[in-house]
Amino acid sequence: IIDLVRQHDIKHVFMCGDLLPKDGGSWHPENTVRTIAMQAAFINDYFVDYLTRLVNITNVYAIFGNDDFIANYHLVKQRAIPNVTFLKNQVVKLVDDHYDLSVAGYPYVGVTPFLHKDWERWDETPGVLPHKIHRTDGYISEGHEHLPVDLKDDRRTIAADLEQLATLSDPSRTIYVCHEAPFDTPLDQISLANKYIDGEQVHIGSHAMRQFIESRQPFMTMHGHIHETFAESGDFMWRCGKSVSVTAANDFSSETLSYVLFSLGAPADARRLQL
Repeated sequence: IIDLVRQHDIKHVFMCGDLLPKDGGSWHPENTVRTIAMQAAFINDYFVDYLTRLVNITNVYAIFGNDDFIANYHLVKQRAIPNVTFLKNQVVKLVDDHYDLSVAGYPYVGVTPFLHKDWERWDETPGVLPHKIHRTDGYISEGHEHLPVDLKDDRRTIAADLEQLATLSDPSRTIYVCHEAPFDTPLDQISLANKYIDGEQVHIGSHAMRQFIESRQPFMTMHGHIHETFAESGDFMWRCGKSVSVTAANDFSSETLSYVLFSLGAPADARRLQL
């Protein structure tokens, strides 16, 4: 990424979550490899230094994803690295002399079938998620440990969060950096071979996210979460009216970097490239 920033004179880098190591596979209480301490060590021993080098030549806006333990969020947030902005349901002004834009960060996803529940919300209605396999019981990370939780009675929704976020800036002049993807688009498609598929329902994104884009018409939205979606759908972009939504769909297990390169003056001309 540092080489790409230098090569293309990139002014801004946006990171859409799942930034920390997933060694050890899906998290569960007996997983002794993928731990809070392991991800904390990555942040302290490498990631902070990496970001410090990166922002010598560009600006960074980032969120955590559902694979990143929230217990370690303070390690990046409280470092206050100049030109690095981590966002959690927050909006800031884009640091750019040529474009009057804001950047919003939204790290939450719809309730998943996984045990790690740090960054999960119901979609439109509490307790209702008919279009994907999910489980409500699991764990959140706090301090140095994982604490049991059950989301069945949680009233928080992606829909309510996005409506609140929309009050903090003009959506038509805001870039939304999200982890969740909008439902039934090229950005939210899993494989038929995925063991968590419900019948043949390959689209597992958020109805609320899609409705927000359709109704609020944000300047641009960026999405992560569904790593295989480009391989399945064949596209990285969804156009909805004046709004442009993209995903890099980076394969975390590959040595190849997938990224989206675009101009703020013409986001619809974005390209998905690999290195």
